[in-house]
Amino acid sequence: MQLSAQKLSMMQYDADNGLPSSEVYKVIKDPKGNLWFCTDRGLVIYDSYKFVVLKGENADRIFYSGEFDKNGIGWFVSQNNNYYKYINGKLMPFEYNSILRKNFKKEFINGISYNNGIYTFNVGVSTVNRFICTIKDGVLDTIAESDYIINPQPKTKNKSITYHLYFDTSYGDMPRAMMNYHEEPVKEGYTEKNGHGEFSINMLDIDYVVNTRTFVLWADKNNVILFYNHRLYWIDRLKGSMRMILRDPKLIRTHTALVHGNDIYLGVLLEGLIKLNQQTGKYAELKDFDDLSITSMYKDSENNLWISTLEKGVFILPLNLPEIPDNNKFNVQSLIKLGDKLYIGQKNGELGYYDKNYKYTKVRTFYGNVSDLLVTGKKELIAQMQNMDHPVEKITTYYLKKMVANGNQIIGFSSNAFFVADTVTWKLKQDRLRFRVYSFCPENNGKILIATDNGLERFDPLTFSAQPLNITKFRINAIVKYHNYYLIGTLGDGIYIYDAARNVVVRNIRQHNGLSSDVINSIYVSGQNEFWVGSNNGAMLVRLRYDLKIAEIILLDKSDGLPSNEVNVNYINDGYVYIGTSKGFVRIMEHTISPTLRIPNVEINYLKLVTENRNVDPSGKLEYNQNTILISYSSFINSKTLSSTTYRYAVLKNGNTDTNWIHTNETELLLANLGFGTYTFLVQGRGRYLRWGEISSLKFEIKPHFSQTLWFRIFIVTLSVALISGVVFWRFRTFRTRQRLQNMIDVEKLATLRNQMNPHFVFNALNSIQSFVFEGNTQKANYFLGSFSKLFREILDFSDRELITIEEELGFLERYLEIEKVRFHELFHYTIVCDPEIDKENTFIPPLLMQPLVENSVKHGMKYVEKEGIIEITLSMKQGFLVYRVRDNGKGIQSVSDSNHISRGMQIISNRLELLNRSRPGSVNSRLEIMDHGSEGVEAIIYLPEELVKPY
Repeated sequence: MQLSAQKLSMMQYDADNGLPSSEVYKVIKDPKGNLWFCTDRGLVIYDSYKFVVLKGENADRIFYSGEFDKNGIGWFVSQNNNYYKYINGKLMPFEYNSILRKNFKKEFINGISYNNGIYTFNVGVSTVNRFICTIKDGVLDTIAESDYIINPQPKTKNKSITYHLYFDTSYGDMPRAMMNYHEEPVKEGYTEKNGHGEFSINMLDIDYVVNTRTFVLWADKNNVILFYNHRLYWIDRLKGSMRMILRDPKLIRTHTALVHGNDIYLGVLLEGLIKLNQQTGKYAELKDFDDLSITSMYKDSENNLWISTLEKGVFILPLNLPEIPDNNKFNVQSLIKLGDKLYIGQKNGELGYYDKNYKYTKVRTFYGNVSDLLVTGKKELIAQMQNMDHPVEKITTYYLKKMVANGNQIIGFSSNAFFVADTVTWKLKQDRLRFRVYSFCPENNGKILIATDNGLERFDPLTFSAQPLNITKFRINAIVKYHNYYLIGTLGDGIYIYDAARNVVVRNIRQHNGLSSDVINSIYVSGQNEFWVGSNNGAMLVRLRYDLKIAEIILLDKSDGLPSNEVNVNYINDGYVYIGTSKGFVRIMEHTISPTLRIPNVEINYLKLVTENRNVDPSGKLEYNQNTILISYSSFINSKTLSSTTYRYAVLKNGNTDTNWIHTNETELLLANLGFGTYTFLVQGRGRYLRWGEISSLKFEIKPHFSQTLWFRIFIVTLSVALISGVVFWRFRTFRTRQRLQNMIDVEKLATLRNQMNPHFVFNALNSIQSFVFEGNTQKANYFLGSFSKLFREILDFSDRELITIEEELGFLERYLEIEKVRFHELFHYTIVCDPEIDKENTFIPPLLMQPLVENSVKHGMKYVEKEGIIEITLSMKQGFLVYRVRDNGKGIQSVSDSNHISRGMQIISNRLELLNRSRPGSVNSRLEIMDHGSEGVEAIIYLPEELVKPY
């Protein structure tokens, strides 16, 4: 008997979301828990986080089948008749003899199994031949062929065929089964003998024998499913019985099977997936798989069925599938049952119901969201309506957010109003509020806890006032009573367990405590210590201990068959859990909901040197410069834990036992610039069920640099003592030397001061001032006297300073030349030019260094000039030097008789430069150059190294 097809809600991996191809031939699991997919684009490894594609040699990329042995070695076969083994992270081909190559080139290889050195290959499409092989001298060799042909052709149609069934349970829980046959005129049946079995199939009722196929579809330790042509047989090894459970010509292409409880899932080429109840013989074609070729099936630890197809990749089907009526277009906001009708309120304002046969009837459409439904004591349904005359559905004209029955009254809130309705007379009282209400719950004292935009408030319906309780600023979507507490669901901060008497939150349950999300849409208390939670990431059954700590959290989401993870409402009635989502609702039998306590155990994959981009063996010591490493680790449960598996790790150094755990969702950890020492890396994984798995550890050691060894430190201490002693001695000698230099500098400063305060200069300057007074030119006398007095103050000030700015030096020279120009009755004029690239205010030089040069040009260069005298002063930066240049147009050094005076002024400058070079030794020294241009005048140049005058 065939049942109606059912619409499923499944996850899928294909070429659009991870797999390199949608053509998948087989799904297998390795000992580490990773899933492998054999595809026409290579072998694909899936560790629940990422897909890794492996390919064979010479573009050999189409892999049809594979198997892992009990030693963890993978054996695979490809389209090009090549055989590969996967060991130590590498896919390597191995040799086989010419007989196998010759046969396999003729036929399509669709299966390989391996156990205890014995290989079994299925070859062919319309017929299935089985070769038994082994490894001999490193080469795959055939040990039996004709004796193991599975599709015998009886010599006569009037005889039955007896098959010998051999079981090998040495690998895992699932035995390998091989068959041989012989013809005997016996009845159909099964006999168990010495751990092996014999079964006979009567062929008298078969009108044809061509292309008959007989093989084991599925087996465990106690049961076997046999496929013969288009019939399925169930063998109970414990009872020694065999019975036919299904006969249908449509099953002629049955390729694979899997048993789950009383259900048998059959994968049929070009037909899809069939769900068969082996006790009743009823089956249903799952229409999501219509016309697909099912190639293999694998059941994971959380009862999810991984189904590979040749057309659409891999599907993940929850075997504990909830009942899903055809309601995927409903955005369900409220659910309630009245009699045999299940009423559904939708976001678009539609109210309808399903009857006991799950036929949907629309009642009416209202304005706004039907966010709550309520059944009164009179078995009347209260919903959002636009009139109050309907005998079953009663409502106000306002948009109700939440309702609660309280005796003969119904208390309700809309978004901005409060209602009290009498269920006897249906008279309504209503008043508007100043705040928006999202949910509420009455207290025993007659007051009401309400959820507003600003958190939780206590509302007094007598005074129409609300008191803020200041427990949160998050928006609250749900408030329900839970023993002596209240459960409060927030928009972003999880669930509060609230003590209203003390106005305190006694516990905050959030995502890091095990919730799938902190966005809570609804809460429904379902038992003494449990409640259902609707969130934006699935529905959760939360069970608490007596001390309000979490006992367990069971999550249902799309991987379990929900049409959407946006769960708006949960409701329980008559042993069923109803879950309303944004894409319809589901019904699940309450007693079938149980946690899967599979805990992810973490495996450390490798330790990689980042700078060298290679993996290393951590048992050896790493060099000091190999101290930036990448540690890769992973775990695998299945798709359900994909989005919620978290890790925590700790890095301990030199025997430290303080495990300061750091939480992460990443599967790689970069440790950069580690110091030398012995390290222990610890990591754990946790799925959705709170418990941490076993600790995985990795130890490695980084050698110290030679400068960090004990002997080097002793050497450094000894050397430091010697250096400190030498420095102290050198500092003492330097101090004595500087003292002598300073004395010499003081002597030269005094000589310079005396030279600058020459009595003749002072006398002539005063005479000039006196002549201005006699001439009645008091303004000029005052200006001249001010300049003269400022000049003397600067001379006294500069004599106590080691450095002055260029701006101060040039200002001094300008005042000096102005005085001399007056004294010489405007006999000459001067120019002062400074390179604009020089920062005059922040570049420092020794004081009054240029004054003797300028004085020589005035006194000696201008003394014999017969034309208008010119004195040019320039400052520039050239080739790492600050260059002072003073030039006049006098008669030159050789043409004047007082060259000794010139030599005396230059000697003062030379002595100062020599002392400057000795006090600040360097590779480049200061120097003075004198160039006599004869009748064109004299040019004096001072070179100061740039490092001595650089801006401060």
